This record gives sequence, C-alpha cells and structure tokens, in this order.
Amino acid sequence: MLAEMDPHQPRKQVFATMEWVDVAGLCRGAYRGEGLGNRFLATIRDCHAMCHVVRVCLDKNTVHVDGRVDPKADIQAIHLELLMADLEHVERRLARTTCQGKELHALEQVLVFLQRGLPARKADLDPESLLSIKSMGLLTLKPVLYCFNVDEVDFTLARTDALEQIDKIFRALKEEDDGFHLNNFALVSAKLESDLAQKSLHEQRAFLNKLGIDWGETVDLRSGADGFSSSVLPRMVKELLDLSVVYTGPGVPPEKSLTTKTHLIRQGHITADGLASRLHGDIQKGFIQARLLN
Repeated sequence: MLAEMDPHQPRKQVFATMEWVDVAGLCRGAYRGEGLGNRFLATIRDCHAMCHVVRVCLDKNTVHVDGRVDPKADIQAIHLELLMADLEHVERRLARTTCQGKELHALEQVLVFLQRGLPARKADLDPESLLSIKSMGLLTLKPVLYCFNVDEVDFTLARTDALEQIDKIFRALKEEDDGFHLNNFALVSAKLESDLAQKSLHEQRAFLNKLGIDWGETVDLRSGADGFSSSVLPRMVKELLDLSVVYTGPGVPPEKSLTTKTHLIRQGHITADGLASRLHGDIQKGFIQARLLN
C-alpha cells in the first residue's frame, strides 16, 4: 500500500495498492519444466516487474539449494532461466503462420539478442513494436529490482561493507551484460524484521533508535503492514515502473463526494481524460479538468 493521499483530507480515503506475488522455488531447468518451473514462469509473465530476492546472509539453519551462498551465481542462474524461457517462447511463436507484420518483425529482432545470451530489452524496440508483442509477456523485457537479503549485522552495523560487496557483484555482472543497473536494488534483512515483529512497539523503537535507524514514528512491525520491506520496496517499484500517483475526488461539496481515491498510472501512458474513461464512461463524458496538487 502506498500511503500517499489527497491533502484535502476527505472523510474516506482509498489508498493505491500494489499486488506482490511470491514465486518461490524457481530453480535451474525451470524453463524446461523442472520443479514447478512452467507454473511459476507463467505467473511472472502476468506481472509488470520482477523483484529478485537474492540471498546474501549465511544461516546454517536455512539450506541453500546449491549448498553454498553465492549471490552472483544465483543472479546469473535466474537470469539464464528467464532468458532461455523467452528464447523458447519466441521460437514457438515465430514458427506459427499467424505471426505476421509488426509482431513478426519485433520478434525477429528480439530473437537475435536472445540467441546471443542477451535479454529482450536490449533490442530497444520502439513503442509500437513493444505493443505488438505485449501479450507474450516476455520475461527479459520486464524491469528487475534486486532485493539483497542480508543478516542483521550487515543491515545495521556493517552496512557499508555490505553495499561494497553488492557493488562488486553488479560490476562483475555488468561486464557480461550492461543491463544490470546498480540503482535497481534494495538492502533488506528479513531476519531483523522478523525478530522485531516479536517485540512490543516500545521495544522496537528503542532497538531501532539504538542502531540509528529511523522507520518512522508510527511503525509497528507486529502488524506485518510496516517495516522497511513493505514501505520502501513499493516506492522503489513505483520509480522502476515510472508510475505517478493521481487522485479522484472530492473536488465538490462534501455532501456530494465523501471519498478520495488514489490511482497509480504509467507516466506518458495515459491522460487525465483517459483515466476518467478507465474509471467510468460517464465520468469521461462529464470530464472538465484536472488540477496539479503541490
């Protein structure tokens, strides 16, 4: 939930939301159907972006599928699975006689990059070409946010060292594919947030203040609705997808409109008139103006 709301403070507020889908267990060979690969990959195709949780923390009680913790290797493994899945998907589509025109041309461009081991986004397709293949949900066209899960010490006391380690990982990856961007990552500690959730609100604040961490005055991790992961990550995805926050209502006397709703829209992808149409045809017909709130 993004807690951004119209400053006019109406009686009822409906916040904008993002749906996060947990796709666990994606392993090597997923593109061939290993494990639950096909089902998971199909789920990802319906998403606008991907958040790849990368394990950095060492924990003897949590077994790694490969028997060792190697963030760079994990990123490469998932990257390869997504790339191979797209390659098969594109080749199957190109083999059909119904693949023609703009779609055919776009997929032929994408195929060249996939065969070279590069993601579809490297083809740098124009908006019209992207629209022609949008229904395919190509995985390597989607923006990625990397979420590095570190232990409590790295998240708090050794944060600088942890960031330097991540910087080295991105530099190494960028030598192979310049599509990896250092700014598309977040540092989180699932263990820290889990431990804090067991404490009272007073104990949480005291512990965080001692570490010099400010998560706001009203954070209560016991509810599961706050904390770094649930407050910062949605904002990062908002930036990653270039989303804007817009409000509808009240704009009229309170007795006629009591609710202000928040909406997320892609910048440059919809106009105020188009948003009115999305809400209701009659709203578009009666559309008058949109105001920018500072």
